[in-house]
Amino acid sequence: MRAVLRWRTWVGRRRTVRDLESLAAALEPCGWRLLRYYRRKDFPVSLPLLRVYASGIERDVGLVIAVRATPRGTWGYFAVKTGRSEFLFACGDAQAAAERIDGLLKHQMYPRTFPPPRCLR
Repeated sequence: MRAVLRWRTWVGRRRTVRDLESLAAALEPCGWRLLRYYRRKDFPVSLPLLRVYASGIERDVGLVIAVRATPRGTWGYFAVKTGRSEFLFACGDAQAAAERIDGLLKHQMYPRTFPPPRCLR
């Protein structure tokens, strides 16, 4: 099953880039900095990635987002961490995914002010 999902993710590169672009468009009004690691000329990586981070002093606050195939023909946004990834939100509603990512980053920056977002699994 994992091999099939990896293959779907690899073959669906256009889809992943389109979903990351819609997420980036939803995150830009929130004021986060964005680095797009999916332009083949600039960043020849196999898995398209979007880095979302804070500007200014809190540069270590951020997430790297990928789009991956999930079971039953669906797609999802994942936070890529060292050695593993964590499901964030299903693709299709970029605005809701942006709100979840915004909440996660605000909680990283101000843990006492913003409660951790509830898990949507």
